[in-house]
Amino acid sequence: MTEQHYRHQVHYMSPEDRSERDPLQSLIAEILDAENRGETVDRDSLLAEHPDYADSLREFFASQACYKNRELEMKNSSFRYTPTR
Repeated sequence: MTEQHYRHQVHYMSPEDRSERDPLQSLIAEILDAENRGETVDRDSLLAEHPDYADSLREFFASQACYKNRELEMKNSSFRYTPTR
């Protein structure tokens, strides 16, 4: 799953919705919320605190890194989209 997919599924859930959802989705939503507030997320601590979700969290972190790298590449590319009317 990509970060975008996770964001779509979990990022805009209210705290009440999160408590009723899959605990992994709730955890990922908390991670994304913290990052959006500019907080540093200690991935190693999260993996240690949530061993049942460690594989899924690693997959999420890997997808997130790919997504961010791709986003950076696009920002730095010489290609610029200019819409035509």
